Amino acid sequence: MNLVRFIFVFLFCVPVVSWGAFPLSTDDIGITEQEKYSLETGVVSVRNTYNANESGVFIAIQHGINGKMDMIFSVPFQVEPSTANQVGTATLTGRFNLIKDLFTFTVANELGSQECSINAVFTREISPVSVHLNLGFETSDSADEPGARVVSAAFEYPFKKFDIVGEIGNDNVRTNWLIGTRWKVIENGFIGIGLRNNTDDSTNRYTVGFHVDF
Repeated sequence: MNLVRFIFVFLFCVPVVSWGAFPLSTDDIGITEQEKYSLETGVVSVRNTYNANESGVFIAIQHGINGKMDMIFSVPFQVEPSTANQVGTATLTGRFNLIKDLFTFTVANELGSQECSINAVFTREISPVSVHLNLGFETSDSADEPGARVVSAAFEYPFKKFDIVGEIGNDNVRTNWLIGTRWKVIENGFIGIGLRNNTDDSTNRYTVGFHVDF
């Protein structure tokens, strides 16, 4: 299961190559079942001390291809500040589970752009906690600009109806962290809430969304 990298690229200008089960951006090795779908949608709000507030809506749909591969199509929409064209650039991601229960490889591209993100995803179960490690690289849209190395680690601690999640990541420029929770409102769906912050500024990023498998 995973979530939209465009949340950070579109609203926060933070290069992120991975997709994670909401509200995480750190990916896990899970692949959507063959012929099944996952849908995620939600809102992101940025509030800082410089009054440069931003907010947006995201939607992403994920389709299982053959049990070892899935595809994700996602689109962001800018709400604040208002612009003439509020629809952001769509992103297409392919995910490939190469080693069962251990390793998944992902490739993402913003449609119409030269930017490409690759990511190696490792997951280990240390009961009852799941730990995820991402090692990735994001190319630049310009031949004159270098790409960005992106690393992150996340954990998920499950309870009966709630999961506690958290992560820390670095993208060559800054280190950021997130703490959040998931509330399992139905058997195949949950509501996720998260707070993200960069260690080098006072900007808080709040996000809430819904995930469902069908």
